[in-house]
Amino acid sequence: MEKYISYKELLLDYQDEKIPYTKLLSTNEWRLFRDAIVNRDNHTCRICNAIETERIGKFYIRKPTEEENLTSIQKHSFLIKDNSLIAPKYAVKTGIIDNNPTILHAHHSYYIHNQLPWEYDKDSIITVCQNCHYNIHQTSIIPTYKDISKTDTLKLTPCEKCYGTGYIEKYFYYENGVCFSCMGNRFIEYCQ
Repeated sequence: MEKYISYKELLLDYQDEKIPYTKLLSTNEWRLFRDAIVNRDNHTCRICNAIETERIGKFYIRKPTEEENLTSIQKHSFLIKDNSLIAPKYAVKTGIIDNNPTILHAHHSYYIHNQLPWEYDKDSIITVCQNCHYNIHQTSIIPTYKDISKTDTLKLTPCEKCYGTGYIEKYFYYENGVCFSCMGNRFIEYCQ
């Protein structure tokens, strides 16, 4: 089970240092904000409509297909005198381990320099799957504004490994997929 800490606890750990973005995403404040966005969007990617894979402990579980259920019913059923089948309760699968899960992210449509990830207007953030999130950052530039007025932008260089997402999706199982090049800071300038 992932452990989250409060932002106040995090401030104690980084007193005069800049807090890495990934550490901000490990706070209770971010988790509550992110979950509100994902709930609002019905646990579905707003771009490709992929539905989030449920996580139970260390495993990602998906619903079985009809074919998988039918195979299970046939395998576990009993033939009776009138040649009909009786299937016990366990014959229908309730979930299957998914080795290629759909993990949802809360995508900021813009950033404001030195603003905490949960201090944004909820309408500026959408739920996207990890693949769509990666594609957004690979194919478009997400503006970073100097302040809340959103008049002046900063010229930041996205990380070459994660394209500014802070994550590398195929490594979701290790350190939650945090980019090992930028350490989740998304931009080269934030890594210095």
